[in-house]
Amino acid sequence: MDDESTHILRRLNDTWKILFLDADVAMLAGMTALLGFVLDHIIPGLLAAGAVGYAGHKFKGDRHPAYLFHLLYWYFPPVLPQTRLGRTPPSHYREMVG
Repeated sequence: MDDESTHILRRLNDTWKILFLDADVAMLAGMTALLGFVLDHIIPGLLAAGAVGYAGHKFKGDRHPAYLFHLLYWYFPPVLPQTRLGRTPPSHYREMVG
């Protein structure tokens, strides 16, 4: 078999990127910058977006890539019934029997 015909993907399960940032951190920074633009405070909005993006990146750290979704599951009630996971119990059930 020819070595050039075999291509092995190395980063199949990487998180999505926007430029060089993870997508969730970029969305946090983008929403903060957008809020600064809407409130007509462009420079403070960009500085706050940089600070929020840095804090979001540091908060994620070495945790699981879906750590923010885990926090949303545990600390916020399900707003829409279709957003709950099918076989996962509601988050307010803290002790399981069985």
